[in-house]
Amino acid sequence: MELTQPISLSASAHKSIEVLKMTDPVIDLGNLLIIDKDPVNGQNEEKSGVPSSEQLLNMARDNTQYLFNKVWELPRKHVDAAICAQLPECTYRLPREKPIPRPREPTKWERFAQSKGIASKKKHGDRKVYEEATGEWKPRYGYRRGNDDTKDWLIEIPDNKDPYKDYFEERKQNKKERINKNEVHRLRNIASAMKKPDGVPNFTPMKASVNKTVDLQLYKMKPDRDTPSRKKIRNEMNLKLHHAKNATASVGKFQRSLKGEVRPKLGKKRQFASNESGLDAERQHQLELLTHLQSAKPKLAQSKFNAAAEHLASGEDGRDMEGKAKGSKRRSANEKPGSKAKVHRQQHYNKIKKPGQKSVKSKAGKARIRKGA
Repeated sequence: MELTQPISLSASAHKSIEVLKMTDPVIDLGNLLIIDKDPVNGQNEEKSGVPSSEQLLNMARDNTQYLFNKVWELPRKHVDAAICAQLPECTYRLPREKPIPRPREPTKWERFAQSKGIASKKKHGDRKVYEEATGEWKPRYGYRRGNDDTKDWLIEIPDNKDPYKDYFEERKQNKKERINKNEVHRLRNIASAMKKPDGVPNFTPMKASVNKTVDLQLYKMKPDRDTPSRKKIRNEMNLKLHHAKNATASVGKFQRSLKGEVRPKLGKKRQFASNESGLDAERQHQLELLTHLQSAKPKLAQSKFNAAAEHLASGEDGRDMEGKAKGSKRRSANEKPGSKAKVHRQQHYNKIKKPGQKSVKSKAGKARIRKGA
């Protein structure tokens, strides 16, 4: 009794695989699609328009069970110790969420190999190579590749080579050059894939309007000319390269820098204060703000005001002297009316003249000079 009781409970917990439908649903096994035509409230006595969550779950379970019952009626085959059902042709053409992707643009080497008729010799079994030193199969290329010459602890130097040269460092430099060369080729392939058939790049430069056309002369400049437009394009390429490096899983931590690569100037991140600061910190912040407002002085350049006042005064004095000179004798050809030197002398005289004192050129002034006043 102790063994049969849990077995009966587990058997009663699972529902039957037989599903009863009032109307036969539409089945498309090619798309694994089922269209249930039964009314939602067919088995419910209540005539409410909204079904309950339990009723929806039961309908979803029954429809899924009905669909898989039809799937297991199809012919089967074994694939790697797994039983697979052979689906028939689709009867419904379901729309795609996104457009069909375009075929990948061939690389420069692929175009060259196609034009010369060079066939690829790669095989599925050539991805790994056997390393005799460790007795393991390792990748032929890439990380932890087999037969890596940069990991050798001993290098045999031929007789015709320099024995004092550091061949370990030479291998490292050659590896860096290969990596940089591959990176340049990769970026060139990306740039060629982004171009349209007519040769125009398939992207709009940053800060460019949509209505403006791209000037093709910017892409045909010589490398020795560093114009503002070319500098702008170079800065944009550096920024795109920076974004491409940070798009990796390691956020660009293990990406090597190219030769002559310039890090773009990024904007500063704003430092926001915490929303849950204490009462003392908030009081201190408000006091600092009030202190700054009270101690702030208007940024007025006093020198500019003095220069403007002198300019106005010099203009008035020049006009006065020009009016006085109308009744005087004719000026010489080289002398200009209201010249700068005379204006400066008049300003100097006005500064040293005492209040209430008449001009020297007046009759009272001349009489005072004769008397020795």
